[in-house]
This record gives sequence, C-alpha cells and structure tokens, in this order.
Amino acid sequence: MKKSQRVEIKKILLAQIALSGDGLRLGRLNASLGRIDADNFGECFKCEQDIPFAVLKTCPERIICDKCLDKAED
Repeated sequence: MKKSQRVEIKKILLAQIALSGDGLRLGRLNASLGRIDADNFGECFKCEQDIPFAVLKTCPERIICDKCLDKAED
C-alpha cells in the first residue's frame, strides 16, 4: 500500500473513531490504527492477498478479504 493511501486510511480511521458509538467497532478501529504503519496493513490475515483500497476506505478495520469472508460463511 502506498504511503499516500496509508495517510488517507489513517484520516478515515481517526474520523470513524471520533464518531463511533459502538464499543466493538471502536476496538477494531483502534486496533487498525495501531497496525496502519505495519508492512502488512491491508493484507488479508487468512490468504495474505491485498484487500482492495476501495474496501479499506469504507471499512478500514477489515482484516479479511471478501473471498475469505465468503468461504467462512459457507
């Protein structure tokens, strides 16, 4: 993930943390904020493929890609 994308996601995370009234989501957002500078931020924890930037912009706490999420629901 490019540095400019990380900066954009970090701003989104901070904004969503400020607005979050859901304790569980707040925890996930804070955890994501702690991982934002890691080399593997934005990678799926299961398959290690990149989670699309567009997905991270809307749901920056995502740690699993759509493909793995679909498999888990089956």
